[in-house]
This record gives sequence, structure tokens and C-alpha cells, in this order.
Amino acid sequence: MRIRIGLLALCICGVLSACGSQGDPGDSPYRLGQAVGISETETVCTVDGREIQGWQYLYWLRQALARNADANAAREEALMDAALYAAVEDLASQYGLTVSEEEIAERWEAQSRAGLDRSREETFLRTELLYEKLRGACEPGGALWPGEETIEAMAREWGIVRIDRILLPVGEDRTAAKRRAEECFVRLNSAEDQGELFTALARENGDAAGPRNLTEAGFNEELSKAAGALNIGQLSGILETEEGFSILRRLPPEREPLLDAWLDETLQRKARSAEIRLSDAARSLDPAALAGVLSGS
Repeated sequence: MRIRIGLLALCICGVLSACGSQGDPGDSPYRLGQAVGISETETVCTVDGREIQGWQYLYWLRQALARNADANAAREEALMDAALYAAVEDLASQYGLTVSEEEIAERWEAQSRAGLDRSREETFLRTELLYEKLRGACEPGGALWPGEETIEAMAREWGIVRIDRILLPVGEDRTAAKRRAEECFVRLNSAEDQGELFTALARENGDAAGPRNLTEAGFNEELSKAAGALNIGQLSGILETEEGFSILRRLPPEREPLLDAWLDETLQRKARSAEIRLSDAARSLDPAALAGVLSGS
């Protein structure tokens, strides 16, 4: 599985600026609605019983058309956006998360305009705020916290293995470099706080890159294999390569991007399994009409 960090966050939180951009296909949702036979005020579909109005669907459709040359793909993408927004609303309701009118008003003052009337913009603002609250609930102790085991499993599945390294370069004296590595290893094994000492020694000894993901570390095969076998907090032995003597330590994965990705996957899975019922207008939407919008005809 490929990690998709913040994908849905960009979709949810970026919708308002995207909707207000100029030069999108169809120029306006009203004209786009005329082209495809959908009214702004009708219900075009329900997602697990939640009604999606024409103006919402037309905004998502306009964005999808701007990204997609394939009219059928744009139509499906707009429906997926509808399902994602409904998933945010449903999951927030499930966990008792709400947004106050004061929070909406505050965000309204801070948010750049999106070319919508206020009541419609507030619909998107509410979903944006609910998404942020869901993300907050993913933190440790929150109602949606997936647990350390899940975070660790995700990190391994996606190849996110964070490593720090003490490096004693060979320089002109390999024997002296080996002796310094052995001294570091002895100190680490007797340290009261091994992690703190390791960090200090890593800063002092040679590897300026600092902690990073194994895929970005530039290690040779031997070091990569040793790093991948470590558990979180575990040290390797002293590893000898041409450049010098290394001691590796596996660090916990950076939690924030993994939680972003976990929430996005949760919402996308919910959206994919949603029951979507289309109106006659949405069901009969003509891909040729969308192709005409794309071509400007």
C-alpha cells in the first residue's frame, strides 16, 4: 500500500479556495448545471441517507473536470467526493463531535471567500471543522486513537522505519575508529537513559544527516538489513563498512503523518462502502455533455 499522507485533508480543507478559483470547466456551477441537466437545488443523491444537493455535487464535478480529461472518471470522482464528505459527517456524529455556530463564525472571518453565498460556504466550513475534530480525536487518548500497535504496523507496511546512527569514520586509522565505536557501545549498554545518550553520541560522531527514514538513509545492503530487523528502541551491534563503524537505533515512527493517513484511509474505506442512491438526473447525466464542457463546445 502506498502512503497517502494528508490526501483527504487537502480535499476537505482545500475545497473552499478550489471552488472559488477562476477558469474552471463550466465557468460556474449554474452554467455547468445547465449543461448537464442538474438543478442547484435538487437532491442529486443520498449517501447512507444523507442528502447531497445539486450545488454541492456541481462544485465537486467542476473540480473533477478541471483535473480529469475523462468525463466518466470526473463523474465518479465527484460522487466519491460526495461520499467522503458524508463519511466525515457520519463519523463525527458517531463520536459525538459537533461544531458550534461560534466556531463557524470564527472560521468564516479567517477563511478566504470561495465564491459561495454564506449559507453554502458554511456547509463546507462545518465539514472542514468536523474533519479537524476527527483528526484531533486520533491523538493518544482520543476516541479515534488507533493504538501504538496499529501505528507501528502501518509504519512497517509502508516501509517507514526511522533510524538514527552513530558513525565513527575510518579516517586514517581504522583501528582507532573501531576502538571509539566499542567505547560508545559500552557506554550505551551501561547508560541509565540509553536513548538520550545515543542521541548525544550521534550528534557528536560523524553522521550529519540525523534521524531519517530508512528509505532515505542511503545505507548499503548490510546496514539496511540490520536496520530493518530492529524493533523500536533497539540498538544494532557495531557494524563495519568501508566508511567506518556504525551503531544504529530504531526510533518510533513520526506519528503525525501516520495518523493523517490512518484517518484518511478510515474515511475513504467508509466512503467506498457507503450506499449511494442517485437521482434520475444524476443517473442519466450524459458524459457527452461533460465532454462538451471540457472542450468548451
